[in-house]
Amino acid sequence: MKDMQENPERRIPVRFPEMTVDRPDRGAMALAGKVAVAVNTLTIQPLLQDGWRDMQVLADGELTGILDGDEGKEELDKVREKMNRAGPVRTLTETFRQMREADTCKALIFSGRSGEKTQIVLSFRGTTRRLFDWISNLRMQQEAGVHQGFLELTEQVLIREKDIHFPQAAARMGKKDLTLPEIIEACREKDSGYRIILVGHSQGSAVAQLYMESLLHRQVRRENITGICFASPSVFISPGTAGPYPMVHIINSDDTVPHMGARCHLGRLLLCPADRELRKTCYAWGQTEEEVEARMLVRSITGRMVNTGSDILVSMAYLRILEEEPMGVLSLGLQSMGYPALHLPEQMSGRLDASARRLLDRALQYAADAYEGLFGREIREADLVEIMLDIKRITEKTGMAAYARAFGELCMEPHRIHRETGEKEAAYSYIARYRTGRLIWTDDERFLKDRNTETGLNLIGDI
Repeated sequence: MKDMQENPERRIPVRFPEMTVDRPDRGAMALAGKVAVAVNTLTIQPLLQDGWRDMQVLADGELTGILDGDEGKEELDKVREKMNRAGPVRTLTETFRQMREADTCKALIFSGRSGEKTQIVLSFRGTTRRLFDWISNLRMQQEAGVHQGFLELTEQVLIREKDIHFPQAAARMGKKDLTLPEIIEACREKDSGYRIILVGHSQGSAVAQLYMESLLHRQVRRENITGICFASPSVFISPGTAGPYPMVHIINSDDTVPHMGARCHLGRLLLCPADRELRKTCYAWGQTEEEVEARMLVRSITGRMVNTGSDILVSMAYLRILEEEPMGVLSLGLQSMGYPALHLPEQMSGRLDASARRLLDRALQYAADAYEGLFGREIREADLVEIMLDIKRITEKTGMAAYARAFGELCMEPHRIHRETGEKEAAYSYIARYRTGRLIWTDDERFLKDRNTETGLNLIGDI
């Protein structure tokens, strides 16, 4: 494979090498990708084998004990089960509770020694398969110029900082205890013996950005922090006040998610131009003639998703059409937008239908409110109707199910950091390992312009 030939040294380092955002290191990118996958799978053994210690998980406001030894395996299994599954009753109750308050932040936290410094890693997970996890993404209303849902998730980390301990790191330094607040305080000094590493994917990248903003406002020195994120949505209406930010965002040019959220990313953007090799290696796209044709047609809709405003318009138009569909098609459509399927017992099917449609109504209202908050005006009904008519013209040719499948392939496959099954490698994991040398520096203004004018970086010539 061409990329592998260009990257003969494929071994992932066991520690984050010293780097600045001006000269991103291939090894650091690969390790960040490995860590981002680890928080998704909660598979910590490879990291323990590399010498990382003080493993702990923050999930839904609860912090585990240290998971390094055999005694931590059972606790980790429970957290993994909680992250990946939720019963029907909890799914419904939590979904509506999360509309009022967001507390589903998920992070893998650990420490390691690198030369004279102790590295403290906080790796934030993106949205899980639980339906109620997605509510934070929908809460796009602005609070203090920040995406409200992402801000509330970040506050969950801030609340639990004092409870995060690093006993193994403390023992190495002859200390009785070592807490995250102590480390943050030490990182305010020029010659600190600590370095804080922030990693995230998708929603987790949003939390990483806002957590870095918090650290910088507490006078943590920039040379003591490094952030490496993947598939990052934007979080601020205008540039943050604590920048410049020692954080890079790795973005697949086929991915629509980095165009969503608010308007500005905190940090610098590194764009990976998608090509035939990446798509063939990473995207589990259907290859029948009908599936290829459906993607060609649906691309005329997803290609309009160039910023948060246009993302809201396309999503609202699609959701309005799904409102008119029976429950089976509605569920398929929601899955194509990334929302997990709801599996309820037969006797609860009526409740499922009513709850799903209530959620749909609430999502549409959130989107409309967010648009008005961002742009100071209401959505024009004519704009929505125009997109809806275009979608209906496509579904008359493909059918709603084929449209949903193609929409999901175009939006979700370029966004993955981890794949549970199949032979394909997830796009961002592949990019982190093999495409560092091809990344292109950009910024929010150029990023949106490139997407909007179809410069070729995001064209899908191999649909």
